[in-house]
Amino acid sequence: IDYNRILGKKYEPYMPSVLEQEKDVYILKGQIGNRGKVRGKVKIILAEELDGAVLAKGDILVCDMTTPSYVPLMKLAAGIITNRGGILTHAAIVSRELGLPCLVATNDATNVLYDGQKIELDAEIGIIRLLS
Repeated sequence: IDYNRILGKKYEPYMPSVLEQEKDVYILKGQIGNRGKVRGKVKIILAEELDGAVLAKGDILVCDMTTPSYVPLMKLAAGIITNRGGILTHAAIVSRELGLPCLVATNDATNVLYDGQKIELDAEIGIIRLLS
């Protein structure tokens, strides 16, 4: 698998453990926080970058884990992806309240994905398909 072609050399150390290939499409797995399916652009917002962070309506929010401070951004998001968590964590609960697709416990989404990358968040089966 040529991970450099898909994501660039900077992401090479993460590839074998987090990505799998499915019919020429690369996928990242997680636990379903709320079911749904959406395509959009990745926007990574880490906790230390939260003050003044901007998320365009329809972007997919990617972070380590959410807190109540993320709620205004979550309301704009098309979907939510976190590195850590489970079905009872903040991201999963708020995504159910807002009706947003959500994957938690992806482990390395903030390291593997990058801002502006087009993805499909398929929280019906628990995967993220890398479209670009």
